[in-house]
Amino acid sequence: MYDDLIALGNELPRNNFDSLLWSFVTVFQILAGEAWNEVMYSVIGVTSPVYILYFISWVVIGQFILLNLFLAVLLDNFSQQEEEEEEELEREALEKVDHAADAADSTDAPVRVTALADATGVHTSNQVTKEARET
Repeated sequence: MYDDLIALGNELPRNNFDSLLWSFVTVFQILAGEAWNEVMYSVIGVTSPVYILYFISWVVIGQFILLNLFLAVLLDNFSQQEEEEEEELEREALEKVDHAADAADSTDAPVRVTALADATGVHTSNQVTKEARET
């Protein structure tokens, strides 16, 4: 592909397809968007303009995949943060329930239920109507 450059005494450019290693490097360079058009023009000059389809499709599909990968990592981090916050809220609610259960007298069941409901913030309709009758 670059025989005419080498014959003139110039060095072989890094973005070439002459070996498997440099082919992978060149494909990664195209995927990253770094001077992919120069590589495309070099390949088209040696082969045919049909390879424009390969380069354009590789850039579009590759950028789409990279964008999806970035968004997946970002959303995964957000979901982990939400799970940690939910676990912290559950832990705090259990601590409130434990504290309320320790504070209530074991022989006075209605007071204990009301204390647990106050600690967790959950009231049943029976408790609400009983409280309304008492007041």
